[in-house]
Amino acid sequence: MRYLLFLCCCFSFSTSCYSQSKLENDEFIDWIKFSEVVISGVSYPEFWEPRPGNFWTTSNQGTRTISFAPTCLRTEDAIDNTAVLLRSATFPFGIAAGSLVSGTYLGGTDPAKAIKSGRPWTGKPERFVGYYKYLPKNGDYCIIDAILTKWNGSSSDTIGRAQIPASDVSKTVSTYTKFDFPFNYNYANKGEPDSIRIVFTASGNGINFKGGNGTELYLDHIKLLYPGETGLPELEENNLLRIFPNPASHTVFIRLKEIKKEVEFSIYNSAGSLVLSETIVDSFNPIDISNLSSGLYFYRATQKGLKEIQGKILIEQ
Repeated sequence: MRYLLFLCCCFSFSTSCYSQSKLENDEFIDWIKFSEVVISGVSYPEFWEPRPGNFWTTSNQGTRTISFAPTCLRTEDAIDNTAVLLRSATFPFGIAAGSLVSGTYLGGTDPAKAIKSGRPWTGKPERFVGYYKYLPKNGDYCIIDAILTKWNGSSSDTIGRAQIPASDVSKTVSTYTKFDFPFNYNYANKGEPDSIRIVFTASGNGINFKGGNGTELYLDHIKLLYPGETGLPELEENNLLRIFPNPASHTVFIRLKEIKKEVEFSIYNSAGSLVLSETIVDSFNPIDISNLSSGLYFYRATQKGLKEIQGKILIEQ
């Protein structure tokens, strides 16, 4: 499969001094804005990027060098706060595929050389899950792929892999839909992984600058789940409130479906004592929880005339 060759051979392998077993910025809340730059009368457009130094990278910096619009965008068309929109578009060499990769941007516009893929990873997750929408153009197909690897001294051996089935790569998915792909560990027994390569691409043949102009792939709440972990909440149209991330540290975000009256939001400790109370008047609200110790808490949201909503939140400081 040409894409697998591209992923395993053309992308350089990334090494680092640390390992992890939980995705960073998996709900795509943390972004940084690179402002427009004008040099000698030439405008280089602004773009948003998942926080630099984080788990994810894009080719936005490469497209900007030729004054071209970004193909990975921050969008508020999201499950909660913000999400990723990968939009492929025509540019001077053909189609620039909207892509998001676990790795580091090196420079340039050549997709085979611009990104050093792979991030350190320990452990064998059971499932690769998230929410996505896909709106293909011109017969396009997407890539949603996670490969666990181990360096053998000269190359990377595949330990496990989870990916979108071939039967679904071209299907239109017009509303956020949960994906849940099991990891396949039916490879030769080569031990524990030391790296993971995650690739999301709106145009699967982007390596050859081919695809559909305007193809869009939306992504939110991307997670790797281990045995026993329940994972993603179900999307319910009638939900009044969403609280995320959960577990949380320092800050928790409250998203209300609609505001008609003030909402009283309270957090209680395991003994039932009130430890935090806020009056919410906006649809999106950050709440500082940095003064709360690690542990399991209970929340209650009450809007006059509407049913009270209760739930649990795990705080990890």
